[in-house]
Amino acid sequence: IMPIKAELEEQVQIRYGSFTGTVKEIKNHEMIEGAKFISLENEEGEPANVIISEDTYVLDNSEIEVGSTITAYYDATKPMIMIYPPQYSAEVVVVEREDKNVKFDIFDEDLVSMDGSLKLNVSDETEIYMQDGTVYEGELANKKLVVVYDVVMESYPARTTPERIIVLAEKTEDMQQIDV
Repeated sequence: IMPIKAELEEQVQIRYGSFTGTVKEIKNHEMIEGAKFISLENEEGEPANVIISEDTYVLDNSEIEVGSTITAYYDATKPMIMIYPPQYSAEVVVVEREDKNVKFDIFDEDLVSMDGSLKLNVSDETEIYMQDGTVYEGELANKKLVVVYDVVMESYPARTTPERIIVLAEKTEDMQQIDV
């Protein structure tokens, strides 16, 4: 028997996936009280269904309607039913705007996203809030953050000074209600 040796490459850990598409239909979820079942289609014509519950954070409480382009962020580490089209339980939903970029992820001590794609340079002008609108003054490391930014310096990871950071609560009872 001969042992095999090989260097292992470090894998990028992706915690949150996303799906961006145009809203085709909105209806009440049949099994989750207060939840919405939203059918989307992306630019390639691929469909997906998104469940928006009372625990979902909708950036700026934006109205979601048929024809809106939204990005739904979901926890890629949670079990999902294998179905077509795919169905995601959204943790965060963003109604897309051309003038702003949004990133949802957990950021480490150096404020680099888990997927390694974005590094935050927080300034005195960066507004930092909890999702209920109260000012947040705690540590940002290892928290679920919704980051709103416009300018990105080209590097790897990309660097930005965010306009706004929303720190999401850890407990579902602290999550805000949404109207869709």
